[in-house]
Amino acid sequence: MTKQTKKYKFTKETLQFFGRTLHRIVATRDFGTVKKGDLGGFIETEANLSHEGNCWVSGDAWVCGNARVSGKAQVYGDALVSGDAWVSGNAMVYGGAQVCGNARVSGKAQVYGDALVCGEAEIKDQTQLTEGNHSGEVIKEPQTNLTEEVAKLRQENEELKAKLENRLNNYPKYIFLEHGDTVFKQDEFFCGDGYWMPALQYNFPCTEPGIYRRKIS
Repeated sequence: MTKQTKKYKFTKETLQFFGRTLHRIVATRDFGTVKKGDLGGFIETEANLSHEGNCWVSGDAWVCGNARVSGKAQVYGDALVSGDAWVSGNAMVYGGAQVCGNARVSGKAQVYGDALVCGEAEIKDQTQLTEGNHSGEVIKEPQTNLTEEVAKLRQENEELKAKLENRLNNYPKYIFLEHGDTVFKQDEFFCGDGYWMPALQYNFPCTEPGIYRRKIS
């Protein structure tokens, strides 16, 4: 790759990380949403961030060791990518997330918050990780964060509550006849064991309160 095609260069701003010197970068040409002159994050060597594609490291994010960011991947915020980790495709690593070891983050995966992806973990497709330690896992299916799960459960709870209220509103309502009330043909007589049956006789005064009931809705 010639010097003219490089999309960034090191600035004079550096920091030390476990004996490694990381350099803040600055864009030398326009690409993606990045404009020439935009400051980026910190990388140790040019091997950490490809000059091809629209991948970028920005904010106060660090990439070091043998880690590599390529494709259209974005690493920003206070994120750290180290070891032999790869971030590629349209993946995004941001917030305080860390990707290390031999971990791979690819596809449209997003790793953010306090998530830690390390070891031989592979985060693919449209997975979203916002917290927890993920070591040696292969995660492909989309995952929602805790807030989304809580919102989903609340919605399901409201739907269940509405169904129960609707069922209760449509459930028959009864009153128990009191002493002296007239027993009519539509009234029911309690015959034990939770069973009710039509009154065997009617048009007579009730002499046993609570034994007869009348449907009111």
